[in-house]
Amino acid sequence: MENNKIDFVLLWVDDKDIEWQKTKSEYLSEDVNKITSNKYRDWDNLKYWFRGVEKFAPWVNQIFFVTCNQKPEWLNENHPKLRLVNHSDFMDKECLPTFNSSAIEINLGKIKDLSEQFVYFNDDMFLLRKTKPTDFFEKGLPKDCYFEYPDITPFYEEQFQHLLLNNKGIINSHFSKAKQLKKNLGKRYNIKYGIKINLINFILSKWHEGYIGFYNPHFSQAHLKSTFERLYELEKEIFDNTSRHRFRSSDDITQYLMRYWNLVEGKFIPAKDIGKKYNIGEHIEQIKKVIENQKYKVACFNDNVENIDVDYCKKAVIDSFEKILPEKSMFEK
Repeated sequence: MENNKIDFVLLWVDDKDIEWQKTKSEYLSEDVNKITSNKYRDWDNLKYWFRGVEKFAPWVNQIFFVTCNQKPEWLNENHPKLRLVNHSDFMDKECLPTFNSSAIEINLGKIKDLSEQFVYFNDDMFLLRKTKPTDFFEKGLPKDCYFEYPDITPFYEEQFQHLLLNNKGIINSHFSKAKQLKKNLGKRYNIKYGIKINLINFILSKWHEGYIGFYNPHFSQAHLKSTFERLYELEKEIFDNTSRHRFRSSDDITQYLMRYWNLVEGKFIPAKDIGKKYNIGEHIEQIKKVIENQKYKVACFNDNVENIDVDYCKKAVIDSFEKILPEKSMFEK
């Protein structure tokens, strides 16, 4: 009998935690200090993530809230759907403490009692309107868009480009693109993708020497726990190496590897994207409209610009959330 339970997994860190700051400083060297200044910044809007889940995804089975032994003071940890998970609950102790989100993400499949079907969220990814389980999974498979595309990242994320290349290297070591192209044609080309994506997929199908990348939508990601478990067995060394890097390294892999694997194997159901990413420092006026008009089911408000008016942007985002999610959730004390 098919298990249709769907869990949510949320990663969060309290950057204002003095003990966390001290520990981070002990391990932080000058060469990584310049690239981590805004990676952990908290926007004080986490409660709206929980309010959004309660209002727009009441069907969720459990929420696994993953932190380094932290929790907001307002959080009701006795909520029956909430599971507090520390890094030490699923990562080897020699890998801790870690400040490398990739190391944490690739180990999510080891979380005890996590369902086969789960949706992974960063703490900057929010539900803005009503969702259904079939927005994320159907027939036990993730809903996704097969969009083969060269990985292109901004100059300030050049290191992340290496991680995507590492993901592709693993995919190409296990699959022959020429052989895979003959399979799952209805998933490689699908009316739901639209003309542009289908055309690009067709053009790139002529390149048989290997996969050159996939478009990476930066919002919630539907995953299969079994895919994580399979790759743990097949690629133990690189999983172990990434897990031991306390800060992001160019030798790492990411959770996108499991997504790529499902796309290549055809373990997904074709679908259009249900969300979009915005950069807080560049799109704050758009973000306000997106939230207040509830434009997407899921939206990511990414913090990747350093020189911004944090106080203004923070207030603008919170004020907009208050317009659609003003009531406390049962996840709050």
